[in-house]
Amino acid sequence: MPNFILEKEHKDIKERLIKEYIKKQNNNRQNEKHIGIYVDNDEWYTNIYNTISTLVFIKNSVLNYNLLNDRFLEFMKIYNIKSNPSIFSYASIERTMKEFLKNDIILDFKFTNNFNYNFLLSAELQIPVAIGNTTDYFENCNNDYLKNTIVVNAEDNPELGKQDLLNINLTENDVVIGLAASGRTPYVLGAIEYANSIGAITGSITCSKSSDLSKVSQYPIEVPVGAEIVTGSTRMKAGTAQKMILNMISTTIMIKLGKVFSGYMVDVKTSNQKLIERAKRIIMKTANCDYEKASDTLKKSGNDVKTAIVMILLNIDKDMAAEKLNQCDENVAKIIHENLK
Repeated sequence: MPNFILEKEHKDIKERLIKEYIKKQNNNRQNEKHIGIYVDNDEWYTNIYNTISTLVFIKNSVLNYNLLNDRFLEFMKIYNIKSNPSIFSYASIERTMKEFLKNDIILDFKFTNNFNYNFLLSAELQIPVAIGNTTDYFENCNNDYLKNTIVVNAEDNPELGKQDLLNINLTENDVVIGLAASGRTPYVLGAIEYANSIGAITGSITCSKSSDLSKVSQYPIEVPVGAEIVTGSTRMKAGTAQKMILNMISTTIMIKLGKVFSGYMVDVKTSNQKLIERAKRIIMKTANCDYEKASDTLKKSGNDVKTAIVMILLNIDKDMAAEKLNQCDENVAKIIHENLK
C-alpha cells in the first residue's frame, strides 16, 4: 500500500488501524456498502441532501456522517436511510483515518482545515473520494494510483465512460442513452462510442443542434432550449427538458412491459394500506366493478392487481389468471386483446 504524505509515526498507526478495520469489516459488514459524507453545516443543503438521497438506490447502503442538525436527521428518517453518526470535526490524523476507514467510498467532506490534505490521506487508505472537480489539486500528479483513487474531473475523461460500462458488463443486448446539454461531454462520448463498438443500441438527449454526441448516437434527440436564465445553469431549462424526455421514454417502456393497462399502473405492489386501497381503485376502474367486488377479488388473487383484473374481466379463477399472465409475459393488455378477438 503506497505512502504519500504520512510521517513514520503515522504510517505505523495507519497499518495498525487498517488491520483493525479489515477484521471488523469481515466480522460485521454483511455485504453493507458504507458511504461517508462529512460536512460541518448544511449551507449548501440542496447539494448535500441530493447526495444523501442517492443512498436510497444503493442496496445495503449505510451512511457514515458527522452530526449536523435536526433537519438533516429528519431527512434521513423520511427516506429510511440507515446511518452511523459521528462527532467529527477538526480532528487529528489518527482520528481522521479511523473515520475514513469505516467507508467503502467518501462522497463529501468539508469539515476540516486540512481539506486538501484529506484527499491524499484517503488515497493512502485506498478509500475512493468522489467530491466533484478537484483537478487543480492534482493536475500535475504523476502517480497513477493517486489519480485512480481520487475521482477528479470525470466528465473530461472519455476512457472513464468506457470503463464504467465495462464494469457493468454491458452487452449488445443493452441500450445506452447519453445525456449532455452541450452534446460534447467527453465522458458521455466515450461511453456511447464504446457501446456502439460492441453492438449495443445507443441514443442521446442533448440541448444543442448537430452536436458531437448526436453524430455518434444511433437515435439522437435534440431539444434546443436556448440560453439559460442564469448563464451556465443547465439544471434549469436543459435539465428539465431532458428529464421530461426521460419520463416519456421510461413511461413507454413501462407500457411495453405490461406494467400499464388502460392508463393505470397495474403492477403496483400492495406493501401497505395506502397501496392496497389504491390497488382496489385501479381494479374498479380497469375492470368496471364496484368496491366490494374489487376488494374480494384482490384478496382472492393474493393481493396481485394484474391477477385480480384478469380474473374479473375473463371471469376465471386465480390459477387460470396466473397461467394466462405467465403465457403473456405478465402483460394484461395482451391477454385481454387476445381473448376478445
